[in-house]
Amino acid sequence: MNVVRRPVKSREQGWSKSLAQNLYRMGLKPNFVSVMSSVFAAGAGFCIFKSGQGSFFILLSLVFIQMRLICNLIDGMLAIEHGLKSKVGEIYNDLPDRFSDLFIIVPLGYAIVEKAWALELAWIAGTLAVLTAYVRILGAVAGAPQFFIGPMAKQHRMALINLTMLVALIEYNMSSTIVQSFFWCLIILAFGSLITVVRRLRIIFKALT
Repeated sequence: MNVVRRPVKSREQGWSKSLAQNLYRMGLKPNFVSVMSSVFAAGAGFCIFKSGQGSFFILLSLVFIQMRLICNLIDGMLAIEHGLKSKVGEIYNDLPDRFSDLFIIVPLGYAIVEKAWALELAWIAGTLAVLTAYVRILGAVAGAPQFFIGPMAKQHRMALINLTMLVALIEYNMSSTIVQSFFWCLIILAFGSLITVVRRLRIIFKALT
């Protein structure tokens, strides 16, 4: 399968090019950076799980999420711009992301376990998020281009969760609860991911027939 990159504007910005250059000089490999993205995602998930215990955890989860996204950006830049591609690079590029989605999304339900259907909704949202990527890659294996359309592609999911954590921060400071913001986030994630799966399947079938 040829390497197909998600369109990301920040890839062309000076700070990302400088960071990638510095990490290249340090000898970091893209596969290591890809794995670290899941480590940061796990940290974000832990903080989300603990977010009901204080605004500090909400803020820290935002930091970890940004670190995950930076890793997702830099691993590809190291691989392509700095010539560090490997035969297993595509596996390292995609597989950690699937774990990262679950690490970040599922704890939203466990953080509000007292809310009816929260756990079920969290696992549904997490599963559908993984399915969006599975459908994209399955289409590519069948011979179609890789389609990164939304409405709930990875960048959209992370933007929604970032916004949710900011709303949760306000919500917590006002009433010491993060239930409503997390619950509605899971609903939007689930329905948005389902729509994304259907849209990708339709465009893949159209491309193949």
